[in-house]
Amino acid sequence: MTRETDSPRTTSEAWTFAKPARPPGLRLFNWLGAGARRLGWRHRLDADEILEKVRRRTGLVDWGDEYFLEPLRILVQSLEQEAALNSFGRVMLRGMLGTCVGNRLRVRDYLKQHPDARETAAAGPLIVVGMPRTGTTLLYNLLAQDPAARPLLGWESLWPAPWPSDPQRRERLARAAQKGLGRLAPELQHIHPFHVDEPEECTWLMTNTLVSPAFPMFGHVASYEEWLWGLKPADWTKPYEDYLAQLQVLQHQRAGHHWVLKSPVHFMSLGPLLATVPGARVVLTDRDPREVVPSACSLFAVLRGIGSDSVDRRALGRNMVERLSQGLSRAEAVRADNPERVLKVQFRDLVKDQVGTVQRIYAHFGLAFEPQVESAIRHWIANTPHCASHKYGLEQFGLTEAIVAERFAGLGQD
Repeated sequence: MTRETDSPRTTSEAWTFAKPARPPGLRLFNWLGAGARRLGWRHRLDADEILEKVRRRTGLVDWGDEYFLEPLRILVQSLEQEAALNSFGRVMLRGMLGTCVGNRLRVRDYLKQHPDARETAAAGPLIVVGMPRTGTTLLYNLLAQDPAARPLLGWESLWPAPWPSDPQRRERLARAAQKGLGRLAPELQHIHPFHVDEPEECTWLMTNTLVSPAFPMFGHVASYEEWLWGLKPADWTKPYEDYLAQLQVLQHQRAGHHWVLKSPVHFMSLGPLLATVPGARVVLTDRDPREVVPSACSLFAVLRGIGSDSVDRRALGRNMVERLSQGLSRAEAVRADNPERVLKVQFRDLVKDQVGTVQRIYAHFGLAFEPQVESAIRHWIANTPHCASHKYGLEQFGLTEAIVAERFAGLGQD
C-alpha cells in the first residue's frame, strides 16, 4: 500500500487529472451507446427498474424501513438530468445503485437469520472524520495497526452481508472491482488506491442508506446535493441506524476489541453520528483548505470522468468550496459541543510525528498505548512506501487562494 500523499502544483504540466481517461474498449462502448440512442434506444436510469431487478436477483423482498426510496428517486432523477452520463456511466451507476439496494436486502435478511447480531457490541468505535484529503487515510491505517483494532476491510466495505450459498463471493467480486477500477481510472493509484484486503473507509456503508455525500463523486447531481444538505439532524437518524446495523452484521462475522473506521462523509452529519452510534469517538482531521480543495476536486474529477465525457472543472471548484466549508462549519460546531468525544488533529502534526499523534489520540480517549501498538505502527511506517504523486492546483478548477481563504475564514486550523 502507498501512503496518502499530495503534492500541490501551480502549473498544469503534471496535473494528475487532465481529462477523462478512456481505454479503447470503453471508447467503443460509449460510441456504440451514443449511436443507439440517436436511433431511439432508451437507456435511462429508472429507480423502480433497479429495485425490481434486485428483488429478482436476490429472491428477497423485505426492505424494512423504506425511507431510502425518496433519496434513491431524487438521486436517479438528478443523475439522468444533470450528470451528463455516457453509456458506460449509466451502466456503472445502475450497477452501483443496484449494489446499494441489494446490500440493504442482504443485511436485513442476515439480521433475520442471526437475530443475535443485533446484540453484538459495536459500541465505542474510533472514527476518523474530516474533509477529503486531510490525512484521514494515513491516520486510519496507523490506528488500524493496533492488534486489538477491528478495521473495515475493502471487500467488507462493498458487501457487508454474505451470500449464504457462496460466502467467498464478496472477495472475488471485490478483487474484480479493484482490477476494473485500475483500468478505468489509473490516476486513482496516485490519489486514493483501493485494496481488497486492507483497511478501507466506511463510505460505502453509508451509500447503502442512499443518504450520502459520496454520490456526487461519481457525477454532477446538484438537485440531490441540495436535498441532502437540506436535511435536518433528525433526518439522519434512520440512515445512521442502518449504518450501525451494518457494523453489527460485520462484527457478528468477525469480532474485534474495538472498531477503527474512517470516512470523510461523516463530517456533514457528525452530530447525528454521535447521537446514534453508541460511544462513537471521533478524530477530526484538518488541513489548509488551499491544499484540501484542489486535491478533493482532482479526486472528484477523476471519478466523474469515468462515467461522463463532460467534467466542468470550474463548476466543480465552486461547488467544492461551498460544500466543504459548509461541512467543516457543521463539524466544528459539533466538536465545540462535544470536546470529550471529538479530538482535532492537524495534518501538519500528523505528518511530522505519526507515532506521537496516535499516542495523543489514545491518551485523549483513554486507550492504552501498549508497546506492541507502537511497534506495529513503526513497522507499518517503515514498510509502507511514501511518494508525493498526486498533482493538482487551484487554478485547474477556476479558484484562487483569495476565494478559498474568504470562504473558509474563521473555520478550522486551530
